[in-house]
Amino acid sequence: WFEVVLPNFVLRKTARLPEELGQKAATTIEKLRLFNDSKVRFTRWLWYKRHWNNGDPLIDLLEKDAPLVAAAVRKARAAGEPLPDPNDCLPDHRVKKRNRLYVRRDARNKDTAEIPTTGPQGVP
Repeated sequence: WFEVVLPNFVLRKTARLPEELGQKAATTIEKLRLFNDSKVRFTRWLWYKRHWNNGDPLIDLLEKDAPLVAAAVRKARAAGEPLPDPNDCLPDHRVKKRNRLYVRRDARNKDTAEIPTTGPQGVP
């Protein structure tokens, strides 16, 4: 129902996907971030690079780790297309800033009793 496109490692739907499941498949891909997320594309590229073997990808091993990438390699070979060198087709891989919502420490303790500023027996 899906295929990976070389050299950018994007996932796309094929014509074999039943029309009645199209929306459900699109929602699943979107929720799981499998379509065009940079992390997913980078992971596919890593599998491809790991099994590159100097231009002769190890299809059996690639099939176990990334079957859709292996299918894309087979399709490119069958069409007589040259396989992209993983060193030349590194996908964009950005680390996204995480927005964390922290509450200031003094704001968390407003409702609690004040912490003493001196130690045992009045020693600061």
